[in-house]
Order: sequence, then structure tokens, then C-alpha cells
Amino acid sequence: MNNWQPYPQNSPASTDEAKLKDYVVLVPNPHRIEKSGFSTAAPRYQVCLAFWMGDRFVNEHIDELNVHYYLALPSHS
Repeated sequence: MNNWQPYPQNSPASTDEAKLKDYVVLVPNPHRIEKSGFSTAAPRYQVCLAFWMGDRFVNEHIDELNVHYYLALPSHS
């Protein structure tokens, strides 16, 4: 089952509950080279832990992320 949500088409709600959740996001792999002669085995995306600020995703250093897909993690409480 594919639960990845496309971003920004299906953004999380701007509620306090959504802001308290942890998210796993897929961002473009910066090491992928799309030229002839290079291996295409490098993954297209890399996985990051992210936080929803109500209008954007940020990482643990509060750097804005270029998110393409996201997944909300289940509550750990």
C-alpha cells in the first residue's frame, strides 16, 4: 500500500495537531546525475525526518526542505 502523499498538492492541515506530528519526507537526491554514461541506479529521492510548520516542511536545523512526498508517522505516545 502506497501512503505517500504528494506535496504541495495534499499539504497537511495547518492545525496544532498536524504541527505536533513527525513526518518522513522524500526530497530529491542531490547526488543523482542524470546524464548519459552515468549509472541510473542512484535513488531519485532521499528520505529525511521533517517537521510541519503550518506552511512548509523543515528539518531538525530549521532548514526549509524541497519536499515532493510526505508521510505522517504514527503517534509514539
